[in-house]
Amino acid sequence: MLDIALALIGVGATVTGVEDLVAHRRLASLLGYGRHRGAIIGALGALLALLGVAAFVLQTWSPTNSSAHAGAVITGLLVAFLVRSFVMQSNDGADRMFIVVLVLTGVGYASTTGPAWLPLAWSWTVIAIVGIAYFESGLAKVRVKGWREGRTLALVMNVPDLGNENAARFLLDSPRVSFIASWGVIGLELSAGPMFALSNATALLAVMLLGLMHAGIAILMGLGRFFWSFGAALVLVLVARALL
Repeated sequence: MLDIALALIGVGATVTGVEDLVAHRRLASLLGYGRHRGAIIGALGALLALLGVAAFVLQTWSPTNSSAHAGAVITGLLVAFLVRSFVMQSNDGADRMFIVVLVLTGVGYASTTGPAWLPLAWSWTVIAIVGIAYFESGLAKVRVKGWREGRTLALVMNVPDLGNENAARFLLDSPRVSFIASWGVIGLELSAGPMFALSNATALLAVMLLGLMHAGIAILMGLGRFFWSFGAALVLVLVARALL
């Protein structure tokens, strides 16, 4: 299943790279860069997209050789994402999770040939890191008055060119539904870590609910990169649970 996680990262890298390539002039303008830096953003986007396609193809159609080339694919994607984060001055949750998942996936491949205790240590490390990431996200929302009151969810959906105007209007007209949905997201994120750690059944339930949440975020808020980066992290959680 590590191959599945790496394939998902490949799709996410391709989507990210294509978005950067298409919008490199606008991104450069927003960052206050000149035309040459914009060209660098475009070139990085093209490279990231190519590496993403390579990761997906190799992990999907060459599973028998995946361990042989996984290290090269992971290294290439990791360097590309790190350089992109530096050039784009990007520090959003999707970018950080792409980098974290790449490191964890690489260590996961390495642990298969290490001492017997290493897969167990890797499993608990994955559960802890992914659980903490969700907990921090939920805690950050609790600190925001708009999230506590149920308003922020609708406002995010109403962002031009990203969100879903119809869904935003529905939530704005139905404050009780927006309040319940907001606290549902917060509660799920805060409880994800304990659910990952408790048992295979609770971990699977958490992964399914979080997967639905990220699918909804991608559709209604236009934040598709989170689906791929956190989707890969959730696959790693399932791999970790299978090793315990």
